[in-house]
Amino acid sequence: MKQLLVQFIMLSGALLPLSQAQAAGPASKTFGGFLPGKKFTLTVQSFTSSQSVGTTTKMVVPIPTGIPKFRKGQTVKFTIGTKGQLKVAGFSMPLLSTSATLNSYAKLPNISSLSPNGAGVYKNGTGKPVGSTLIFYKYRIDGSTLNGLTINQVSYVLN
Repeated sequence: MKQLLVQFIMLSGALLPLSQAQAAGPASKTFGGFLPGKKFTLTVQSFTSSQSVGTTTKMVVPIPTGIPKFRKGQTVKFTIGTKGQLKVAGFSMPLLSTSATLNSYAKLPNISSLSPNGAGVYKNGTGKPVGSTLIFYKYRIDGSTLNGLTINQVSYVLN
């Protein structure tokens, strides 16, 4: 549970600087250096799938329904959408912030979905995508106590 909380806090901190993403709005030709429609592929190097139920965490569990299931060595296709969003395997995440070496994307929790999803696309010195991390969460609440909270986290590292 501690590990999940630390990773969630780290992801949240990476998503805070919104001003650069807002500056890369519809009037811009690129979003974090990527043109809309840009396609690229990366290969899964590793992944983890964990689950916390109440205060108990299992570090190796099956990937739950609703989260993309990639395997080590699999090639994953990415596309930049018309509004700068990152599209992958049926998911779309809005662009939140950019820098010379990283574009951050996230679908933050809301009333209809408590489960946040995030991604980082790492760029080399010429702006070419060279790696990515994808983090998917699935939250479920069964009952009104902490023991009724189930959190699945699936993380992928690609390059």
